[in-house]
Amino acid sequence: MEAPKKDCCHGECDKLMQERLHYFTGRHLAARDFSDEQLYHRTHRYLHNRMLHGWGVVCGLEVVQHDQEDCRTKYVRVGAGLAIDCCGREIVVERPACCADEQPEIPWDKYDPSRPWLLLCLAYDECGKEQVPVIDDKGDCSTEKTATRYGRYKESWKLDWHWVSKKEVHNKFGWGAIHHKCPSDAEQPPDPKTDPQQDPKQRTQNPAQQAQMRTPPPAPDPNQTPTPDDPEVHHHQNHPHVHSLDCHPDDCIDPCDDGYVSCVETKCPPGHCVPLAIICVKQDEPITTDKIEMFGRPKLPYGSQRLTHVVGINWPHGGVVTHKQLKQMNPLLVTFDRKLKATPTRRYPGPWGVNQATFVVQFGRQSEDLDFLSYQEPPHLLDNGLQAEYKFRSDYDTLSDLVGKIVWITIKGDFLFDCHGARVDGNNNGVEGGTFESWFQVVGAEEYEEMMEEVQK
Repeated sequence: MEAPKKDCCHGECDKLMQERLHYFTGRHLAARDFSDEQLYHRTHRYLHNRMLHGWGVVCGLEVVQHDQEDCRTKYVRVGAGLAIDCCGREIVVERPACCADEQPEIPWDKYDPSRPWLLLCLAYDECGKEQVPVIDDKGDCSTEKTATRYGRYKESWKLDWHWVSKKEVHNKFGWGAIHHKCPSDAEQPPDPKTDPQQDPKQRTQNPAQQAQMRTPPPAPDPNQTPTPDDPEVHHHQNHPHVHSLDCHPDDCIDPCDDGYVSCVETKCPPGHCVPLAIICVKQDEPITTDKIEMFGRPKLPYGSQRLTHVVGINWPHGGVVTHKQLKQMNPLLVTFDRKLKATPTRRYPGPWGVNQATFVVQFGRQSEDLDFLSYQEPPHLLDNGLQAEYKFRSDYDTLSDLVGKIVWITIKGDFLFDCHGARVDGNNNGVEGGTFESWFQVVGAEEYEEMMEEVQK
């Protein structure tokens, strides 16, 4: 299953064509000239793709369980989408792939406990079409010995399975952070060496041993630099989409020194594949959607027109309202232009999704500290997936306390994911993530009327 070492570092990508054809009247043209013309434009486009955009999944290509239950031990369903491989080649999957002729069966016969992760890869492929006769001195169109060649090539794709370890997923295939084990701790049998309760000889303990087991571990040293679980795993904890391979070019040294590798060298995973999903599953066990992990796969930043944004609010941004109008505005509603991923209902704020840590409402004057506006229930995403609401306490004391103060609303887009797994573009700058901020001022009824009279003048 393991590809040659050269395939991991320096893939067999098309060499950059740097000779441009020069046309002039009376010039003789051969097939080589037309091939070189195509190669010049293709290789420069590939160079642009991988140097300015990178490689990975561009959009789509979601991996879910197969529609037919009896096929789930052999196949999965891959959605339509677009990817760019490490050579810069575009891979377009025009329709969902779920049939046997579109993907190989899962190679259960090659399962290795030391490589428990099942990795699904997408790779560029070409298919020859339209065989046409070759007219040369060895034959002609009237004989059966006439040679034929493909007249066209269709740019296509292929899927492949790999059994890999966690280390290989990171270092060879460029996957990001993986936050769970395979198999999980719950599925692993208890070890008598580490679990005394599983060893009959150690079940009876003296009071000193029992007290020692109940003693909590010492608190970690805040000045100590945390070490990763695996020093050979290269990923950034805050940016799990950042991927790296185990053959890094050393472009920091003097270009004239030995060991220098140019930044334009290709760095490819085995088979030039684009990883789509990793699956932790027992042998011959059906693959269901809950066992398929796509978070952390190499992907390219979304274009600004494909990001999710805040497109609606039910309060006047930068405006003025009375406390009675504010009561009618309860709850505060934020509308997005694409559905967000829902999170489980918790009594505490989770790591992502709409909650009291990502949808924050505060109030105060310019010259004082801000206070949090109390809510009746934690902020949450509505069932339609397009709106989030903050239902604040609307009793008389709360509303009266807001008069003369500014209400600040903050939405943390770095922790909100849309239905495609992309972070919400909160500040509308065309980049994933960012904070949406808005505000309005609450005034008394008399002050509001005076302000309206001044506006009308």
